[in-house]
Parts: sequence; C-alpha cells; structure tokens
Amino acid sequence: MGNNREYTKVIRYICNLIESGDLRMGERLPTERAISETLSISRNSTREALRTLEHMGAVECRQGSGNYLAENIARQISAMLKLMILMRQLTQEDICQFRRETEKAVCLSIMENGMADTFQAQAEEALCGVLAPAGRDEAELDMQFHYALIRATGNKVWICLMEAIMDIYREWIGEVMARADEPARVELRAEHAEILRALQCKDRTGCMQAIDRHYDRIEQEFHRTTTEKEQHMNRKLVIFDMDGTILDTLEDLKDALNHVLTQHNFPVRTLDEVRRFVGNGIYKLIERGVPAGTPRQEIDAVYEDFKPYYAAHCEDTTKAYDGIPALLRQLKAQGFAVAVVSNKADFAVQKLCEMYFPDTFDAALGEREGVRKKPAPDSVNEVLRQLQIPREQAVYVGDSDVDIETAKNANMPCLSVTWGFRDEAFLLEHGASHILHTPEEILQFVTQR
Repeated sequence: MGNNREYTKVIRYICNLIESGDLRMGERLPTERAISETLSISRNSTREALRTLEHMGAVECRQGSGNYLAENIARQISAMLKLMILMRQLTQEDICQFRRETEKAVCLSIMENGMADTFQAQAEEALCGVLAPAGRDEAELDMQFHYALIRATGNKVWICLMEAIMDIYREWIGEVMARADEPARVELRAEHAEILRALQCKDRTGCMQAIDRHYDRIEQEFHRTTTEKEQHMNRKLVIFDMDGTILDTLEDLKDALNHVLTQHNFPVRTLDEVRRFVGNGIYKLIERGVPAGTPRQEIDAVYEDFKPYYAAHCEDTTKAYDGIPALLRQLKAQGFAVAVVSNKADFAVQKLCEMYFPDTFDAALGEREGVRKKPAPDSVNEVLRQLQIPREQAVYVGDSDVDIETAKNANMPCLSVTWGFRDEAFLLEHGASHILHTPEEILQFVTQR
C-alpha cells in the first residue's frame, strides 16, 4: 500500500509540473534524486514509478541523458496497439472497422460544424492531392487524405487516436498499393474524390456510402495481400546448383578450357582433371587449368579468351541429367518454387536455363560482379529475398563440397547428389548429411519434410 501511495505522489507531482507550465512535452524531468527528495520518498519507489510511466508511454528514458516527458503520445499508443495485434488481442479487422466508423463520425462532424479554420488550408491541399495523376507515392497520399479529414475536425481525441491507428495502417496501405493493379488504384482515387464531393455538398447519405465503398475495397485488398503473403510463407523452395546437379556441362567446360589453353600454348587437360577443377567459378577453373607458376597477367588473358568462346559453345554437348526435367515438372505441379544458384558466369546460367528448362525456374543467379561467390550465402539469400520465402522453407541441392558449405552458410539443409562431379566418398568426407542417388529421392525428401 505504501508503494502505491508513493507511485501516486510521483504521478501527481509530474501532473502539477505540467499544469503549472514548468514541464512541457519533450522536456527533461527532474532527476530521480530530486523527485525523491522533494516528495520524501525512496529512490527505488521513484525509479519504479518512472519506469511504469515509461511503459505507459508518458515518459521517455534516454540512456545517459535522463527522463523526458513524451513528445508523441500517439506513437506510444501505436506501439501498444501493435503489441496487442502481435498478441492476438486485436486483429486487422478490428482496426479497419474502428477506422471506418471513426471516419464516418468525422465526416458527419465536418458537415455539421464545418472545418476548424486552423486546418482548412491543409485539408484542402491534401484532399486535392488525391486527384493528382498516378505515379506519386499513393500510399502516402492516402494517409494524407484521411489524416486531413481528422485534423479538419480539430478534435484532439480523434486526432491522437487516429495518429496511432494510422501509424499501424501505413505499413498495410503500403503493401496494398504495392500489390494493387492500376484499375484498383484508380477506384481508390475515385472514392477519395467521392468522399470529398459529398463533404462539399453536405450529402450525408452519399458520404457514408462512399466511405463504405472505399473501406470495402481496402479490406478486399488487405485480404488479397494477406492471402498472397501466407501463400509465400507456406511455399517451399528447392534451390539447385547447376553444373553436375541439373546439367552435365563437363565436356563443354573441358573443350572450352582446352581451346584457350591451346591458344596460349599450354598443355590441355583431361576430363577427370577438369572435373576436379570446377565448382568455384570460371576464374578458378582457368587458374587451376593453367600450369603452376603461370603469371597472373597470363591467367587473366586466358580467362578473357575463355568467356566469349564458352558463351558460344556452352551447349555443344551439355545435357540435362536423366530425371531432372521430370523432377522439376513434378515440383512445380506440387506448388514448389525452384531456383538455380551457380558459380558459373551469369550469362551462361541464364542461357542454359532458357535453353534446357524454359519458363521453369522462379529465379536463377550466376556469378556476377560485386556478389560473393559460393560458398558465401549471398546468392542464396538474394533468391530468398526475391521470392519472399523464408529460409526455413528451403533446401539446397548440389554435387560438391562447395554446395555443402554454401547450404551450411545459408543455414539450410543440403541434399548432396552422387551423379555429378564428385563421388559419394568425397561428399561424405566433406560433411554431406543427406546423400541422394536419384532425382526421385529429391522429390521424396522435400515432400516429406
């Protein structure tokens, strides 16, 4: 009971400071010591009271600086509402319904009482802004339009509550506008105009109907956006390496390497040698293919000659491994996303994907300037970002130690296949945890996961 009375003392003291004009929003509160001495209470009780006020959003604690009277109470209300949504004490539907009904009340108030003079010009500017041509930040225009209506009433309770609500709404509206097609955006702009005309004509029925149409459309778009996000979150992804995993490219790589080695008067390499050289990108292939001790300048020259030759001959003998085209069709039919991440030059990845697997992969990334090669996870992370699929829903399929390390660095399972450029013993030696011998086993693994 004593602590409760001391808490009340702190509240009353701060309220008195505000009422007397000695404390304004954003200003620093007296120190804990000063409050304790003034009120003859313990420092612990003062500290507990201030922390409680901080959690309520009335006080802001700035590390190393002290306690301040909060400048934006609406932001604190917004934070609390967001927490309630996360805890499922509120839903998106609750927020939408509150905003719809509040906006109706706001518009009725404007028609009955007129706009507060202070906000007249601002309201007219924002209301006219919604009729501007498409291409501007329409999510922000939407927020300005509805906020102008609230401010036009001059009602501080409405303004405070709607600032908090609209802070939550901003993210939702941004997603809706980003995903909405142009006809939907045109309709949303037209409904803003209808609300504006009804207000100007003091048409109560027309205004209420326009608000309902507007919020019905927004809630439809919310539902569609949420459904699409849930589908993405539930969608599973299989990321494939290219060389030795979906395509047998070894003969073309050997021929291209030997062509440029011959051009530079270097000895040619066998198929088994090239098999050991691949996996870390073209430059590493060249570096490993030329004789030991070759100057860096000469390696660079061989590399530059290799790229155009391989671009022209990368499909001479290359072929898909047996069962891979059927596997990809089955994965797509069952709703999986599929992607390619390779250390092969990006131009070759794009060309070979289009040639052997047209319109199949949802994403395909090869070696590009400025992006770290595998086993760095950068390209895998980029695929996850592009497809908006969480890494927990993805697996990586490859045939080499580089692929095992890539999957490990990307924090996802690696399915190591034995039909590629490395044998089972090599894969096990390098930490393979899932060894698969046929494409059908890939389908079994991912569908049972």
